[in-house]
Amino acid sequence: SQKLYPIGSHDYYIHDTVSLPFIDDFSTYRFKNYDMWSVGTPIDSIAPIYRISPLPDTFPMKYALSKTYKFTVININPVQIDSTPNTQYQYILYGNTVNPFIPVDTLQIWPITTKRYYYNTLTSTIDSTSYYPDGTLTDDSTDVYHVYFPPLDDKALWIDNFAYRNFSMGVHPPTIGVVTLDGTDEFGRAYQPGATGSYGINDYLTSKPINLDYPASDSIYLSFFYQPQGLGYAPAPKDSLVLEFYDVTNATWLHVLNIPGSDLHDFKQRIVPITNPLFLKKGFQFRFKNWGNRSGNLDQWNLDYIRLDRLRNHADTIISDVAFVYPPFSILRRYREMPYTQFTQSEVDSKWDNYMRNLDTASKTICYKYIFYDQDWNVLNRYTDDYMPVPTDTNMIDPYITSGYASYSRFIQPDFNYNFQSSSWLPLTDSTTFYVRNYITQFDTDVRMENDTFLLRQNFYSHYAYDDGTAEESIWLGTMGNMAMKFRLNFPDTLRAIQFYFNPVREDESSRFIELRVWSSLNNEPIYSETRQIRILPDDTLAHLNPVNNGFSTYILKEPVPLTTGDFYVGWYQNQSFKIHLGFDKNTNNKMYTYYKTTNQWDTLTIPGTAMIRPIVGPAVSKEQISVEEENITEQIRIYPNPANDMVFFDIPQSYAVQNIELLDIFGKKILDQPWHGEHSLSVSEFASGIYLLRFTNNSGKPGITHKLIIQ
Repeated sequence: SQKLYPIGSHDYYIHDTVSLPFIDDFSTYRFKNYDMWSVGTPIDSIAPIYRISPLPDTFPMKYALSKTYKFTVININPVQIDSTPNTQYQYILYGNTVNPFIPVDTLQIWPITTKRYYYNTLTSTIDSTSYYPDGTLTDDSTDVYHVYFPPLDDKALWIDNFAYRNFSMGVHPPTIGVVTLDGTDEFGRAYQPGATGSYGINDYLTSKPINLDYPASDSIYLSFFYQPQGLGYAPAPKDSLVLEFYDVTNATWLHVLNIPGSDLHDFKQRIVPITNPLFLKKGFQFRFKNWGNRSGNLDQWNLDYIRLDRLRNHADTIISDVAFVYPPFSILRRYREMPYTQFTQSEVDSKWDNYMRNLDTASKTICYKYIFYDQDWNVLNRYTDDYMPVPTDTNMIDPYITSGYASYSRFIQPDFNYNFQSSSWLPLTDSTTFYVRNYITQFDTDVRMENDTFLLRQNFYSHYAYDDGTAEESIWLGTMGNMAMKFRLNFPDTLRAIQFYFNPVREDESSRFIELRVWSSLNNEPIYSETRQIRILPDDTLAHLNPVNNGFSTYILKEPVPLTTGDFYVGWYQNQSFKIHLGFDKNTNNKMYTYYKTTNQWDTLTIPGTAMIRPIVGPAVSKEQISVEEENITEQIRIYPNPANDMVFFDIPQSYAVQNIELLDIFGKKILDQPWHGEHSLSVSEFASGIYLLRFTNNSGKPGITHKLIIQ
């Protein structure tokens, strides 16, 4: 299979064909990465935009879509004008958005070489008129397309990235991880911002080409779990989730089924036979798409546990699998994440909740454990090894359809008693990350081991977060008033910035202004305020919008705000009656810390959930520490692959004399600083997964070249 990605670009990918079984429960990331430097060296191929046959002698060439003539005045008295037909050319057009090497149309054209001469009987003179050209060709056009072949270790199953893989939108999903189709693109932007009445196709989820070259007697079935709404907004009855199959021979997508929108219900499984010879070929594909409102994070559909295989039947709906369903939230009692400058032992939670599900109809024997690591992957604590073992640490988990989630207390609420104080971790002197690897060991048949493990990253950077990073819905005032969120300092500190996630839902609110506010007590006036526009402009040095799905807007305060130990509040005031859709995390409930004031008194939320507001405290921050500044130089340093998990390579132009290579975390902490000795690679295997800044500096006094680097 071949794909132009993105549409309109010159990056052309040759996809490998995967074999059966095709299984994805979205517990791991199996989407195609289209970073051109992650797929090896490109092979340049010439693909024409248009071609002229035969090739004209000269360019530019004006042409007409009807026959033209070359006129010659042979004699004036008596008048003698000769005309001969011009050469006919074929104008072959290319531009198929799927395969740019396929012609899409052929036109017959004639060049315009002279004016049209004629004898004017009224004036007894030779007059002329001009042909009106239908177009002008400047050259026989060709463009170079970069053609990429898949790497040998490519484990991707999906060729687009519009659907949002997440761990939070589903309600009681079969296993950990779902994909959500809604009205936003892969960057979390509305397809039609502000178009509240818009309607159409939104997201696609398209499989890689699959080898289905089997006889119909092999009994091939596709099954999937689906759920409307989840924790988001319900699709209306006119909305739908659509399944289509690809007809390889005729290069067309054919409708298979559609599911109308409805209110929330449990995940349901559909199983579809594939018997039509049109589909039983190499290169078969299937895809889901959704019809709904195009103005934002609305009309959600969740998909899970997609299985395509042979030797199945219509009753093959039972899966022999035990899996996590939701990730553990945090090792902290109150927050999801908190600043390293404020962390104390009292913030640690002694237990967390695990959700495990047996998808089979028979009970399974399992054992649950976790390992706690520091940022260098040194083991700090093990469960159950460092805790009192009991004979029943190996236990049975009954089927979910009869007994619900696992109920054994040592599995669903494990103890966590690691003492950071006695281990000399406290006080933390810099940002850091700890990891908790949760895993299930099964002693029976298990068809999907990927969902038996989940890695929790416990970040200690510079911000407080109650939320899990995904907005299932949004909340808003809709009138003049204040919105505030409560946080608590264990030590005096300095407020540097405030982050909000503005959820794109219907209205386009980016042109509106709000007044950032900070309170030491809601009984008093704000201790700090400044007016900011919601839209963040590229040249704003004190603000940054993270351009990803659920990406926060960060507003660096013009003046730092000193804070004393105890409670403080951050939020905004709006002086007009409009909606500002603040992201609302429905997986965590911190309504008691969210306040609003639209009359003369403050109220707390009555609906369970968490407003997505995050304050940043500690040392001063800059936009560079939150984003990567664009470098205005002719020759950029290229880095690849990105994301990387072992080695990252870079091409350094001769015009830029690198002196040092630095690696910084997303908040500017320098974790590597080494002189450059001409090497063109860097090992990153020792660093924890996350977003980093890779900076190349020299001694010219110019700013360094910085790239965002994702380490997996």
